[in-house]
Parts: sequence; structure tokens; C-alpha cells
Amino acid sequence: MSQRFSDLDIVIKWSGSTDLRLDTFLNRAFRPTKSALSKQYNLDYIFTGGHDPDLKIWNRRDGTLYKKLSGHTGIIARIVNISEGKVASGSHDRTIRVWNIHKGECLHVLTNPSEVCGLTVMSPNILVCGLCTGKNYVSVWNVAENKNLVDLQDHSNTIWTTLRLTPSLVVSGSADGKVNIWNIDTKTLVQSVRKHSDWVVDLCSLSESSFASCDTSNNIYLWEFKENKLECTGELQGHIKDVSNVAKLDEKTLVSCSSDKTVRMWNLITRQCTRTITCNAQVKGLSVIDKNVIACGVGTNVLLFDLSSTKQEPIMKIHTHEEHGNYVVL
Repeated sequence: MSQRFSDLDIVIKWSGSTDLRLDTFLNRAFRPTKSALSKQYNLDYIFTGGHDPDLKIWNRRDGTLYKKLSGHTGIIARIVNISEGKVASGSHDRTIRVWNIHKGECLHVLTNPSEVCGLTVMSPNILVCGLCTGKNYVSVWNVAENKNLVDLQDHSNTIWTTLRLTPSLVVSGSADGKVNIWNIDTKTLVQSVRKHSDWVVDLCSLSESSFASCDTSNNIYLWEFKENKLECTGELQGHIKDVSNVAKLDEKTLVSCSSDKTVRMWNLITRQCTRTITCNAQVKGLSVIDKNVIACGVGTNVLLFDLSSTKQEPIMKIHTHEEHGNYVVL
């Protein structure tokens, strides 16, 4: 299991969501998903990164390279939108970099004690990241002041993913199998639940009180946080290998992707799989572009599917990197 993400080659984020998974990323000519801050930013661009530490920006309408941002010296693990013209990237070089995408300038460098794996925007000036390799912190940063506000500690292994649940609550998922709820205002752990039997690698918001999680086995769990209590409310069963990403399609539908080479649609009411799309390689990334269009990372390609159609074929293919391919994470 230790090689799963060290072999990561590409991260792609559609700029339409605040946590561009890639939580993420392809914001092409399709209307992208609403961000966690209820705003849409940088809709004309697609952002990619990976073992090549350059952050690349692509025109979403024709797929041409718009700009290349250099500065990271390690794998780019996450890319998130902050505001119009501004994104942040988290890297295994232990830094978070904030970029002006039009000028191609790095505005801020936030240095952490360990590799950055998860990254979430809480507000335009507050970022939260998840760290790994012995420093398993949820770190809260003030971007304007270039200041680490607090390191929240409880996890015993790498924090692969973080999620903004409310303006003050952040969720973290870790290789220790735990899902934690933190209050960044009071700087306290609200609750910790170990439900997963393997690495928790992605989280997605369903509402201000509910979210979904997935792991490197084949598990997808649904969660509700009410009256200061976190409860697992259900499980979605169908994938036969590790689930890489989960994303909300609409109020009743969740989408997931897996190393079993499939993308699955789930009815959140019945908890049943309603559709399966089979790809020719492991699917390591997923982003919802609008209510019908999703982007998936398959090998060196990003494939777009129109879920309103019964066709299995993608409606668009973007070849993002030639020299290193394998995995794309949206």
C-alpha cells in the first residue's frame, strides 16, 4: 500500500471548484461545479501537475497550453482555487505556493515541516493542509501574513485529504483509517471516528452537515455531523478495488472512480449503483464539470463523459503529459 501515491504522476484540477480535485479540475467549455465558497473562479482554465513539478495551465476551450508556473521541486499533490486569477498548490517539497495565474508569479510560499498531501480553502485568506511522513498535522495558514496559525494533532499517519465542511469546521482523512472533525476557530478536535480499514484518500461535501469518504480498499462511506456528533449513515458497495475519488453530482447522486477501471454513479437515497462506465485503465481522478459532465483521469489522458447520454465513449480526450503518465488525480 505504501507505493500507491508515491507513484503518482499527475494531478489535474478543474478550476471551477474551490478544491479542484483536480477535490483536484478540467474546467473546459463546460460549466464547472460550484465551489465550497459558492463562487466559481478561473473558469477558462485547466490546471495540471505531477512528478514534473511545474504547474501547467491549459485553455479549457481548445486544450492549448496557456502558461507554465515553475517553483515547486517535488510532486504537486493538490491544487485549489482561492479567487479569480489566484490558485494554490501543495507539494511534496513541503510547500504551499500561491500563484497569480495570469502574470505567472508566485505570490506566497508557505513552508511546512513535511510533505503536503491535502489542501483546502477555508476562506480567501485561510488555507488548511494535511501533512505526512511523521508530521501528521492538520495545519492552518494565514496566507496574507505568511503565518502558520496552528498545527492540529491527532492522526498517527499521513493525512491524504482535507475538506471544508463549514466556515469553522474542517474534516481530515488519514492513512490511519480515521475521519476527524476539527474546529479551526477553537483549535480543537471535535470528534474522531475510525471506520475505514485502510487509507482514507478522498472526501467530498454533500451538504454543510454531510459528506462522503473513500479508501484504498473498496469502501465508500456516508457521514452526517449533527449536534456535535459524527455518525456513519451508510455504505456504497460495488467497487472491487481501491476507490480513488468521490464527487457530488447533484443532491441525489454521487460519482466515484476506482482502480478497478470503472466510474460509478450512486443514488444517495437508495444507496444503489445506477450506472457503471468502464475505462481501459485504472481511473485515478474524478471531477464534476456540471450536472451531466464529468472528467476522469485515465492513464495520461483526461476523459470527459456526458452522463446524460447512454454512450460509454468519452465526448472529449485531453492528453495532458507525454513523458510521465500512469495516474491522474482530479
